[in-house]
Amino acid sequence: MLKSIQRIKGLGVFSDYAQPADTAEFGVKNLIYGWNYSGKTTLSRLIGMLESKTLNPELPQCSFTIATDAGNVTETNFGSTSHVVRVFNTDFIADNLNFAGSHFKPILLLGSESDAAQKEIERCEAMHKRAIDGASEQSKQIAAATKALNSAKTTTSAAIKKTIGLVAAFGATQLDAELRTIALGLQDYLTTYLRV
Repeated sequence: MLKSIQRIKGLGVFSDYAQPADTAEFGVKNLIYGWNYSGKTTLSRLIGMLESKTLNPELPQCSFTIATDAGNVTETNFGSTSHVVRVFNTDFIADNLNFAGSHFKPILLLGSESDAAQKEIERCEAMHKRAIDGASEQSKQIAAATKALNSAKTTTSAAIKKTIGLVAAFGATQLDAELRTIALGLQDYLTTYLRV
């Protein structure tokens, strides 16, 4: 079990820390609290290195001595310590908890599955965005094609009216009616419009 932090050198606000004589030893569970920027996260990251057995990239090179019931743990031997340590800090929250959500109601995902779940959510959101973007692009193309078709009908109906010399109104609406008649075919036209 960890007993106390005896010495820290070269670590943020703990540039040259030595344990005061009246400091109580750690218990089985310990809570570190204090003012902002007083070194809580720095201490938790230092102790978290005993849990991960690896250097924390957020911490600069430093030296430390942590007293335990099995001897001292230092910057040279922390990777081989057999002590079981669990740290709950902002790093743990960032790695294991997810309160975020954009297209869904935010939920709490806990543990190693949260990373896989978050990646699946991001994949689905990316697919959703591609579908929305694709639909928007299709709508733009349809609107542009409709505008071009209407313009062509107006131009063509004016050319037909001028070529034939029609006096009556002959615009895009009348051209549409004629095109529908042509699309019917002669037999269907006779059956539909010339019933005797």
